Amino acid sequence: MIERAGYGEDGEFRWHIEPDETAVITAWKGLKMRLHIPETLGGRRVTGIGPGAFAGRECLSYVKTPAGMVSIGASAFEGCTFLHWVTLGDGLVSIGEKAFAGCVQLFHIRIPESIGFIGDHAFEGCSRLRRLRLPEGLTEVGEGTFDDGTKLW
Repeated sequence: MIERAGYGEDGEFRWHIEPDETAVITAWKGLKMRLHIPETLGGRRVTGIGPGAFAGRECLSYVKTPAGMVSIGASAFEGCTFLHWVTLGDGLVSIGEKAFAGCVQLFHIRIPESIGFIGDHAFEGCSRLRRLRLPEGLTEVGEGTFDDGTKLW
């Protein structure tokens, strides 16, 4: 593991160190199909996934985020065309714009009760997504969130 001013990395992840000493994942070098995002990196609690951190990673089929992570950035998983199952941990507050856009195989996503915001076009093009339970506490859903093929019922 390497930590330098403002960021850290190990063989698999790269992260930004926030002012509150938590970590936000900014890149992933892995090749796993099933990914469990760690609760800590370099001894720092993981509180988010940064913009584009996993974008275009076609090897991913399953992702699970830890409880206590609060945000998923814009385009974080955009274009992960093989991704089909996502479990978002309790405590997540926001999903950024286009976070899962173009994940054409996505058919299951667990959204926790804590979610308050889903950004514009977050699930655009997720044509296999059929069912989605949105929590009562959700206060904002962006424009075009389920555009281009999503067949929710």
